Amino acid sequence: MAAAIQFASKYASIGMQLVITAILARLLTPDAYGVIAIATVFVAFFSMFSDMGISTAIVQFGELSEKDYGALFFFSILVSVAISGLFCLCSFGIGAIYGNPLLTPVCCALSLVLLFATLNMVPNGLMLKERRFASIGIRLVVATMISGIAAIVAAFLGAGCYALAFQSVLSAFIVFLWNVLSRPIGCINCHFLSPLKKIFSYSFYQFGFGMVNFFSRNADNMMIGRLMGPVSAGFYSNAYKLTTLPMTAISSVLGSVIQPYMVERRDDCDRMFSGWLRVTKALSLIAAPLTAIFFCGSSEIVAIVYGAQWAESAEILQMLSWGIYAQMVGNPSGAFFQSLGKTDLMFKCGLVNTLLSLAALAIGLAANSLTVIALFMSASFCVQLIPMFYFLVSKSLGKPASVFLGFIPEIVIAVLSALVCVLSSSFLSEVAFLRLMEKALIILALVGIGYLASGQIRYLGLNRGTC
Repeated sequence: MAAAIQFASKYASIGMQLVITAILARLLTPDAYGVIAIATVFVAFFSMFSDMGISTAIVQFGELSEKDYGALFFFSILVSVAISGLFCLCSFGIGAIYGNPLLTPVCCALSLVLLFATLNMVPNGLMLKERRFASIGIRLVVATMISGIAAIVAAFLGAGCYALAFQSVLSAFIVFLWNVLSRPIGCINCHFLSPLKKIFSYSFYQFGFGMVNFFSRNADNMMIGRLMGPVSAGFYSNAYKLTTLPMTAISSVLGSVIQPYMVERRDDCDRMFSGWLRVTKALSLIAAPLTAIFFCGSSEIVAIVYGAQWAESAEILQMLSWGIYAQMVGNPSGAFFQSLGKTDLMFKCGLVNTLLSLAALAIGLAANSLTVIALFMSASFCVQLIPMFYFLVSKSLGKPASVFLGFIPEIVIAVLSALVCVLSSSFLSEVAFLRLMEKALIILALVGIGYLASGQIRYLGLNRGTC
């Protein structure tokens, strides 16, 4: 039921977000999106310090009291003021480094996102710990709708990139307000050292993972914006956002509900492995055809969502699409690491993945091509499955990493389906929407036949049996 609620709210939110994005992409320029893409990278960096693993630690540690929550919330107040103020000061340097004065006021405005996000770490952790998934789902839909409408109005009135900044700030404020009203924090006090000591070792590695994962996920936007300019950053960033939709719609939803439930089974590795395998195998079967659809239909997806002025993003999306499978399959691993209390191994896994991403980015930047960057970043995401299987499956769960061989059938079936789709593209409609639908039907039909013939279809039942 929890996953169903999360899925429903996430799909509703994604549907609204696609409509909002389609409207904003036609009101704003790639340059405006590029400025926000650069600023968002630095917001993401400072956001790591705004949580420091405390939110997930609240879910993990059952011995924390209401007094501890109040103390941690007081600590978050101090941190929120310090982090948002520091980011606002750093905005002058960011504008100077990138040679774009517009980045300074935009970053100052986005410092409010850090303020509300930091204040939200304790209330959000409690909402997850107490499994208030219905409220969390409604919150997501409300925040998306209100902030999206406000951004469209601002863009229509000529606010430019500030419309996107306003959307982020308003969404963060709504989420924080919703959480504190839904789950008030009592016993607020300044004695935060004691609860911080209780969760330090767990939160430290969680924070360390967030730090290295930041560079793995954001170094490309950061360096493209610096070396190739905001317009290139805009094209790349919007293409990358499209590849995250399947992950956001499916694997991230499962990841958000896994830890509150699996933490109760953290001492039973067999049950944990069984749960991981069921979830990951089902995600693999879903991710394989989605990857093929994005690869074959990249031009149509960009045309439908963003419009003609974003045509340059189509080839970037096509190259990035190969990483969709790996990101969807690997995304829930973090929740299992956390449930097992193995944030130290999660940190090591993140460190290896970051090195792989940076190496891929360096090769792409040397070629001075967004397409090459996208291709090598996508390849790095695929290679990152290897350390994930090693650190989670072998080291944490004590099972052979060769379990990955069980995921090969759907990969082969999806690749063959994509090949057939490419070969038949000359016979399809010229209308973008109809062409995309035809490509999707071809791939889904062939994948469905392949799954039935190979017996893979039986693994799509998440709550029945094991893989």
